Amino acid sequence: MNYIFMNYKSVVVISGSIVETLLMYYLEKKNIKLINYSRQDRNISRSLYEADLGDLLNYFEQQGMIKDIMVHMGNISRISRNFIHPGKELRETDELNEAKANLCFISTIEIMNSICNRAT
Repeated sequence: MNYIFMNYKSVVVISGSIVETLLMYYLEKKNIKLINYSRQDRNISRSLYEADLGDLLNYFEQQGMIKDIMVHMGNISRISRNFIHPGKELRETDELNEAKANLCFISTIEIMNSICNRAT
């Protein structure tokens, strides 16, 4: 509905939340409660419910659970939803617009399809 009514900020925020929820749900179904991945020569370990979207995307990428392109699509939502912070909105000249909302919406649909196809 937010997409139809051109509520760009809502589309961006909800897209990141949907992607994060889908990834968590998929791991829950696989009974994975702890995620481990490496970043810049550091091993990172988080419980599933302490992980943020960036952690989940890194884990899925390093485990080969989704294609690289899906990770990049997930990062679109992760990065774009930082626009909800009032300070960022005021500091940055970049703004949320229809194009960013479209990218987030479409990438979320693609990730949903990818995760749902893996779950079946």
